Amino acid sequence: MNQDANPWNVLATKNFNTQIKQGEIDPESADNILIAWPPIVDGITQTFPQIKGLSALDYGCGTGAFCAHLEQMGFTVTGIDPAAEMIRIAKDNTPQTIHYITGDHANMPAEKKFDVITSIMTFPFIKDINGVFSALTSALYENGIFVFAVFNPAWVTESLKDDVWFADFNSIDHPKNGWKTFGNMRMPVYIRNAAEYDDLALRNGLVKIMEDNPLFTQAFLGKYPDYVPNNVSEYLILGYKKQHQ
Repeated sequence: MNQDANPWNVLATKNFNTQIKQGEIDPESADNILIAWPPIVDGITQTFPQIKGLSALDYGCGTGAFCAHLEQMGFTVTGIDPAAEMIRIAKDNTPQTIHYITGDHANMPAEKKFDVITSIMTFPFIKDINGVFSALTSALYENGIFVFAVFNPAWVTESLKDDVWFADFNSIDHPKNGWKTFGNMRMPVYIRNAAEYDDLALRNGLVKIMEDNPLFTQAFLGKYPDYVPNNVSEYLILGYKKQHQ
């Protein structure tokens, strides 16, 4: 991939730089951090209450904020992202003990296994989700878990009604493929529901352990009152465990 042509390199410093001053939260990332992260962390700690000595991969790690959080939890952490600028920012702003890889599932070391794999808002931008699921499942230890966040299709529907965040979907009531807007930039986006991910998981030997649609809290809406739509959850959080083969 030509990294200079990768639009995520441009967005790294405009929309997704989650590295800010300690104690502050970038409004661009507040929904991820305050709404999506907590149920993902809960799903991890319910499965692995003792984390020391375990390994974690954050797939589509962006600028490394969740990698840093995983390390604070006690994991040995690897982050991978296809945008070189995202990885550069991550390396500059997170502990040097975190291992970063520029690339995608094709660049993952074949011999490396993980106890936990996470991915936050990456899968909606991947067309060939089958190949990714297969590679990530192969990278899990037996009884390892795979927890991720994607767009809630109901939130996409509400966004299209309000003419925000998304554009050019064939159907509003049952959104599938269209564009995610980032200011003047647009990225192709692929909206899948829980049943579709459940089917992918089943075909890859994974057992479902969690599903959540975390709602916007009053505290969040009090601090970010202009964030719309807020009548349904933005996120679909799903978690699976790798079965004994």
